[in-house]
Amino acid sequence: RSQFLAIFMTDLLLSLGSLVLVWAYMWFSLESAFLASCAMFEIVFSLPVTCSVWAVFFNQKIEFFQMLTIYMILGIGADDAFVLYDAWLQARFTDEI
Repeated sequence: RSQFLAIFMTDLLLSLGSLVLVWAYMWFSLESAFLASCAMFEIVFSLPVTCSVWAVFFNQKIEFFQMLTIYMILGIGADDAFVLYDAWLQARFTDEI
């Protein structure tokens, strides 16, 4: 039991470390802690909503490996934040209609 808890705590710290590193990189790239925090909020809280829809509406059981999708969603969500930020920066250079 203690070996399991030690492995679990190590994995938990690595998971939290990856979230913090992605947030820090987004803060550095977006130059705004607020935008980075909002993007991380969107990323992290999309998973419980998706799991709820999966379990309630589709009546499917959530497996362990489905929880690993947080890392895939972390990459996709960070990319979305960068694309939206770049589009916002480029919008000022467009001709007005």
